[in-house]
Amino acid sequence: MIHTALSELAQSLKAELVGDDAQCLDLSIDTRTLTPGQLFVALTGPNFDGHDYVVTALEKGAVGAMVSRLQAGIKGTQLLVSDTCIALGRAGAFNRQRFDGCVIGITGSSGKTSTREMISAICSESGETLASEGNLNNNLGVPVMLGRIDGGHQYVVIEMGTNQPGDIDYVAKLAAPDVALVTNASESHLLGLRSLAGVVAEKGVIYDSLSSDGTAILNRDDPAYGDWLVRVAREPGRKTLSFSLTHSVADCYASDIRSLDDGMHFILHVAGEASSVHLNFWGKHQVANACAAAAVAQAVELPLAMIVRGLEKAEPYQRRGQRFHGLHDALIIDESYNANPSSTQAAMDVLGACHGIKILVLGDMLELGERAEIWHRAMGQYARNVGVNVLMTYGEQAELSQKFWRGAGAHFTDKTLLIENLLPRLGSEVVVLVKGSMSMGMNEVVQACARPEKESV
Repeated sequence: MIHTALSELAQSLKAELVGDDAQCLDLSIDTRTLTPGQLFVALTGPNFDGHDYVVTALEKGAVGAMVSRLQAGIKGTQLLVSDTCIALGRAGAFNRQRFDGCVIGITGSSGKTSTREMISAICSESGETLASEGNLNNNLGVPVMLGRIDGGHQYVVIEMGTNQPGDIDYVAKLAAPDVALVTNASESHLLGLRSLAGVVAEKGVIYDSLSSDGTAILNRDDPAYGDWLVRVAREPGRKTLSFSLTHSVADCYASDIRSLDDGMHFILHVAGEASSVHLNFWGKHQVANACAAAAVAQAVELPLAMIVRGLEKAEPYQRRGQRFHGLHDALIIDESYNANPSSTQAAMDVLGACHGIKILVLGDMLELGERAEIWHRAMGQYARNVGVNVLMTYGEQAELSQKFWRGAGAHFTDKTLLIENLLPRLGSEVVVLVKGSMSMGMNEVVQACARPEKESV
């Protein structure tokens, strides 16, 4: 946090400070990762109560604990609030409000994290940059990240996720971005958002939290482009920049796109200038993400040479397209972090462009509501169209993909049996793509394919 005393924070939150004052470095909601100098926030939920861990937090060096019930008989400072979850958000917003650098907000149905990594790499070429880590992109994670802003940062890149209406509105208001980006909108999280129209509306909320002179980054290729443009225009002073995979009408776009063994190669066009780029990611969707990142960089007035340097240093984040040589020298593409229809099709496009025997291991794509059957059938057909040789599926819904695949492979109700069937197929001429929603645990398949020490490509 930016030079914050607990007494100062207590005053902002209208909290009661019980105990000694101290400087607070940032916020923690998990004693397992807590480090000395942090303020522990005792969150509560249906199956946990953070108040049970206040003593542990203090023993690990927390400067105090934010609680909704004073804990008797402990030695340490407590900030008493009525609701620790609400106070966590307000604490993050309090720190953000004192930051005079640039805050960049990102959301979208897919590509958020990869684009975040690209933007962070570019901004880091210019100055100290803080970017969201892991899955800290929800109502708890965003305030934690905002609490990590300190006086040395020049850029802050905040990823924002959602699975129900109102999620983006809450976190975007906390972050108050100077630049806001929606990577795309597709059918995902339909249990909460109901329809593609619901996704478009929910993602577009991020633009509402822009300052009156902020910049909205718009995807010219997305069918929702016009809807988002109208939304941004509600505040006349806001600026817009667009990006596209190929269309030159956009402010940032790509041409001469080539997929090679070492990544994507293309020409990046920004504000009338052009430069070749080698991207350490695979797939045209990642080139689109790079164009989005370049548009963000244009919004903060970074030169093309700096944009290119940053893009060429960016790397895929964990379980989002990472590649390594596994057992028997098979090439493993790890897309096991999560899955929705658009991201799964994009991943299959990447697999289809590879050489050799192509094996797709597909787990259920969850939270698709009434559209689940339609989309899982479509994945089987899509796998056939892109040239997959073997399809191995796991999960109740993925069985539909197998039925509509009608090719080599099998469906498994036991992940262990799937792995036992997969491993003998591995060889130097084999490429394996593993994809599925997070709760399907498809990373277990990836781990089973790995050598004791993975060799990155």
